[in-house]
Amino acid sequence: MVSGYAPAKAVLSISLVFTALALSCVILRLFTRIRISRSSGLDDVFITLSMVFSVLLAAATGVEVHYGLGRHTVDVTLPDEKSALLGLYLTINTYNLTMGCTKLSILLQYLRVLPQTHNRARKACYTLMAVVRVYVIQALLTGIFTCWPPAKFWDITITTGHCMNRTGLWFSNAAFNILTDVAIGVFPLPIVRALNVPKRTKLALMIVLGLGGFTCIVSILRLEALYAVTHTTDQFYNNGQVATWSVVEANTGKICSCLPTLRVLISRCLPALFPNNHVLSNVRLESIRTKNEVLVSMQSRSKLNSGELQLTTHDSGQQSYISPASRCSTDADMDTPHVSPLDIKFMTIVEKEIARSPAEMPESRIQEISDYGRTRPPVVRRESVSS
Repeated sequence: MVSGYAPAKAVLSISLVFTALALSCVILRLFTRIRISRSSGLDDVFITLSMVFSVLLAAATGVEVHYGLGRHTVDVTLPDEKSALLGLYLTINTYNLTMGCTKLSILLQYLRVLPQTHNRARKACYTLMAVVRVYVIQALLTGIFTCWPPAKFWDITITTGHCMNRTGLWFSNAAFNILTDVAIGVFPLPIVRALNVPKRTKLALMIVLGLGGFTCIVSILRLEALYAVTHTTDQFYNNGQVATWSVVEANTGKICSCLPTLRVLISRCLPALFPNNHVLSNVRLESIRTKNEVLVSMQSRSKLNSGELQLTTHDSGQQSYISPASRCSTDADMDTPHVSPLDIKFMTIVEKEIARSPAEMPESRIQEISDYGRTRPPVVRRESVSS
């Protein structure tokens, strides 16, 4: 017979350590999104809710440990048995809530980086979100109303009412949980492969996303421990591994979902570690280009910083804006200023977006530019655009 035993102290220690790690990652993620990048979104709301439920999960696990988990059922008194079963009831429901919020946060994070032009990918992401929502509602309702009345779950003195088949219920929820984990982990890989980014950036993204596969492994290990606890008469003694893997799985998902954001924070604090490899900036590249297309098409509503120069090259029809910092770099009397890679990338994007192709101009204008370009050098003029 498979044993699900784990020492009570080990269960509590692992629960506290993984919850603390996940909480630290979530706090750093929120700090990065709110204070540094100023780009907080709905995915941050869901990861925060998930962390709240994860803390409640750790607290409920502590209740189980205090009142009987890891001890033989015959050694647990009736009042302690009620309290331990109440702790189990709370862990089941908080586990379902924290896992559901984590999955929704990851999918919302995918939507942040998917450009509007990727209709199929966005529709697939919305479909996955709908499936996850249905799963969470179903798991929550069946978790709360496993027995009727609900108190029958933890109060063995209640002889009236009835309970569902817990083995079938728990295994079906666990299987569906694994399937959604696999779908969420595999979903972004084809999109990352198709991104027009350097190979190092693409490889780094795949590694980060591949860490989500560790959550699937933990889910499978939890499934084995779940089998042990559902095929024994000594439930308290064999429930330790399920409790441990549940906490590890719930918090591992949060840690993996926070890694891309934490990388931005680390590159900001320790730029030597990531000199010219801004993963998230590259991932958002297509989205930035899409936004710039809208901005360029509405030039009357855009603004240029004070003192910017507009460079017009008549033989190519290209326009680009040079900031005062960039202008200083061409002045022999001044020191070369520091221009970050992000500034360079943004200037390049703008140049590409506002460049005019000959196909967009009348033939007379093309001929005028061609004649003018053979006799005149590029013109640099100061121009301000009012909103």
